[in-house]
Amino acid sequence: MSLANFKSAKPKRTNNTLEDGRHDVNIIRVVHLSSDRMKDFNGTMKTKEELEKRGVDWTDTQEQLGVVYQNENGKTVIHRYNTVGFVRYDELPSTKGFIKSASDEGYALNAKTLKRVVSKERTDQCENILNELMFNCETKEGDDWVRIPEGSPLSKLLNARVNVKVTHKKYRGEDVPPEVGSYRPYGYKAKTEDEQGIEEPVPQDIGEGFE
Repeated sequence: MSLANFKSAKPKRTNNTLEDGRHDVNIIRVVHLSSDRMKDFNGTMKTKEELEKRGVDWTDTQEQLGVVYQNENGKTVIHRYNTVGFVRYDELPSTKGFIKSASDEGYALNAKTLKRVVSKERTDQCENILNELMFNCETKEGDDWVRIPEGSPLSKLLNARVNVKVTHKKYRGEDVPPEVGSYRPYGYKAKTEDEQGIEEPVPQDIGEGFE
């Protein structure tokens, strides 16, 4: 390449994302995100314009757990795990004192504080998704791979291995273009398990936060 004769062109994009299907992966990064308004894992916050485009008109935030999965060929998939679920405006027994969020989820917002109404059922789902992940992850002890024991902290996920089902995500009911790498993992299994006879779980869409 001659710098003197260089003319810019559209850059080539390398797709390094795990796509649809089952994959044996290792967890190479575990990040505690203090706010679901973060743009990425380095703490860069979304701009006001980005939030407005998503219909974000609430003032509260939630913690998220960011996890990066990688297969033996270096392909990855990233997921943010929510810690809180919220009530939709249309689910309220009485709407007095509440307004409806502009977001597609239509959250119920306190009219004074603009905070979302927490749903215990959906929050329990968030916790159970993390429990399902940790239950199926294996960590190395000596020369052996063993299940992460019950009662372990989230830090045990780092360098653990698991088998995940990856599927193409949807945004606002439509498929996200594959070139943006929008895939998500679910359906966790221990790598040593026999796949035959195991029913595939249905992805839990609780519609909270940004992935």
